[in-house]
Amino acid sequence: MKRFDLRHLHNDFLPRLKELVTQSKIGEVSFFLFEADVFENTHKASQSAQECGAQILNSIRFNERDWTLIVRKVQNESLAQKADSLNTQDSTDAQSGAKAQGANTESHEAIK
Repeated sequence: MKRFDLRHLHNDFLPRLKELVTQSKIGEVSFFLFEADVFENTHKASQSAQECGAQILNSIRFNERDWTLIVRKVQNESLAQKADSLNTQDSTDAQSGAKAQGANTESHEAIK
């Protein structure tokens, strides 16, 4: 487990977080500590870590000002992006299939 203190970066910690998650090895657990002056940064940090191929293990307030994010690297960034594109394609295919199913039902009802 590696611990990274990003509090000195204040609200500009996201690029460094992405860099550290991307550089970590698969299976490695990382503990990030950052300032949560703007609460939406906690959500952005979680999203950024997931986009870089990490699984969120824990996300919790450390004290009144700071937040902790614990992640495990599960896959390379390129694999995560590929999986996201496949998921997007699958949902598009499913929507197309549902539209075709609806069209078949309408034509079947017209025949009755």
